[in-house]
Amino acid sequence: LHPAVLGVVARRLGARCEPDLPEVTPRARRFLDEVRRPLGLTLRGVGRCLRVAATIAALEGTASVAVAHVREALEFRREVAGWGGTNS
Repeated sequence: LHPAVLGVVARRLGARCEPDLPEVTPRARRFLDEVRRPLGLTLRGVGRCLRVAATIAALEGTASVAVAHVREALEFRREVAGWGGTNS
């Protein structure tokens, strides 16, 4: 994501934003920027995705958020929203 977009996300999250969030790798930022529009993610949705991805990264003990963490966070969103495409 462009640094300006991340700045807007951080400002909108305000006090809810964790100050100790790990760094997001440039590759993960590009990936999230590429998929956010096709998935219909708002800035709030991007912020939520980044928080979940940061939690996944922290649970793995990594110092930064990678593409795999963002993908996994998006999978959680997909499951909750019913994007799975199944009729179950």
